[in-house]
Amino acid sequence: MRVKVQDLLTELDTNLAGIRHPYTSASSADRIYEVYAFSMVISAAVKAGGEVRYYAGSQYFAKEVKDLEFRGAPGVIHAPNQRWTFATLNFGVAPLLEVHLRVKIVGGRTKTEGECDILILDHHAAGTSRAKRQSPAASKCLAVIECKFYSTTLPVALGREFANLCRDRGQRLLGYFVSNQTGPQAWKTLAAEPNAICEFGVRPGDPRAQHLETLLREAFKRHVVLYDPDHVV
Repeated sequence: MRVKVQDLLTELDTNLAGIRHPYTSASSADRIYEVYAFSMVISAAVKAGGEVRYYAGSQYFAKEVKDLEFRGAPGVIHAPNQRWTFATLNFGVAPLLEVHLRVKIVGGRTKTEGECDILILDHHAAGTSRAKRQSPAASKCLAVIECKFYSTTLPVALGREFANLCRDRGQRLLGYFVSNQTGPQAWKTLAAEPNAICEFGVRPGDPRAQHLETLLREAFKRHVVLYDPDHVV
């Protein structure tokens, strides 16, 4: 099924509940798809009872914003005076979570930096990263989401690449591989990785989009239960 860009925009507008963003039908479809996936993280958090706020700025001068602005190229969360938006998710007494687009983390095995389309990490770990001016370690992050917007079946090479990333980052970090298309061979490659989660056909109106939100809710539950087992997510 062909995905219409306008459908992605309509859905992300709904998920962000009126918060303004810079994307239009003239924007690159793959960038819109990333923000669509970002909006699904927000939607999943809200449905799980989380409180969402949006910020821009550096460690000590972050300010709450209502207009969202996202990176056009990979960056780092410790860049000074940055204008890029990130979200915070609050679930009771559990530490805040932050959600970023197109930032880098450091792999567990190779210790090399690699880009994440969407990164979910503990607020304290993010603050430490900004204070020390270094990308967060994979072991300090909750989840990453790789977004692939394709017009054809996904090549197996994408599965191999993401499997290698999951292997390098370690089993504590959940890796979500999300695409509007299918890719049976790519999924077969990923299936051997215990921390790799794959959801194909994620697009507006498709039940698999709801499946992804359920998977994200599970990640939030695992975070919250470490600090407040009685808190319902």
